[in-house]
Amino acid sequence: MSVWVCCKRRHPAAKQGRKPSAVVLAMVFDPVFRNDLKLSRVRRQIDGLVKRLHTMVAEEGTTAVLVPQNGPVPFVEAFLRKCGLPWERSEYERTSFYRTRRASRSCSLQAINNKCCSLKDVPEAHRMYVSTDESVTTSLVWAPRPTEPGLVGVACAKVGKGKVIYVGDVNAEESSIQVIADLLKQG
Repeated sequence: MSVWVCCKRRHPAAKQGRKPSAVVLAMVFDPVFRNDLKLSRVRRQIDGLVKRLHTMVAEEGTTAVLVPQNGPVPFVEAFLRKCGLPWERSEYERTSFYRTRRASRSCSLQAINNKCCSLKDVPEAHRMYVSTDESVTTSLVWAPRPTEPGLVGVACAKVGKGKVIYVGDVNAEESSIQVIADLLKQG
């Protein structure tokens, strides 16, 4: 398995004509950039990236791992729509998430706790780690408090020949890296 981490430059393996089995996209969205989204040139670049990644996943069998690093990222929203996934951004807080029955075969961690851009409107079959009645939101500012059950911290769905994995952790904590590794091994 080859895993590529995308950045501004083209990955050297791509220049040799090789294709990845997984692409990890850690996306940071600067709020100042929001104004640039109105520019047709920027929209075309985002649309081109969405189209290419969708082709890599749906037609070429690549796994796309989406790791938004802060706030809503327009690329993620556009890519999920292109893939036909109804997932929507929900909360942005440190929350505990518990492994679902669907994830039990592939994911080694029973629970994860991270600062997360969680999702809602995720079909049951796509949910890997969710908030439950036992989940709490924690902060250095306020005391722990109950979390709304059903928020999704990690989701995974088959799209065409490939799959899309969403991990909402904004800090790349060890537990999230382990979950990504587990899901990539799943095949």
